[in-house]
Amino acid sequence: MRIKLVDTSLQRIQDTILAIKKECFPWEDGWREWHGDWWLAYDPMPVAFCGLQASIRQEGVGYLALAGVCAHARGKGLQRRMIRLREREALKKGWTMLITDTRPTNAPSMNNLIKCGFRPYTPAFPWSEHKEWVYWRKFIVRGVA
Repeated sequence: MRIKLVDTSLQRIQDTILAIKKECFPWEDGWREWHGDWWLAYDPMPVAFCGLQASIRQEGVGYLALAGVCAHARGKGLQRRMIRLREREALKKGWTMLITDTRPTNAPSMNNLIKCGFRPYTPAFPWSEHKEWVYWRKFIVRGVA
């Protein structure tokens, strides 16, 4: 599978991401945050997406935006590849930390974050409207803790 940076100003790219999102997260509605960098994974058709955005809470911090992998493409390490790709991009941008959040019932995503070095934490100002969500962070520059 190849992962490609895409241009979310194109309607067809937005539609593709939203179709995968609907398959992966049918309970979520109304999400449309196209700022930052976005990728699609192809096999050969699009099977996954992920985003990376600058944190609006802290300078030098990136946010792993929503990511989804179609059911038929799961179990092949694709989500971990997308996490690592976004970590490399964050380092290129000079960011020192990555943050994200998950539903507490999303064990596959939580396990992938742990395998990629993320740890749960309690932010000073939780950003999710869902109180039960789990927050994650990873310091990506050596010597920063």
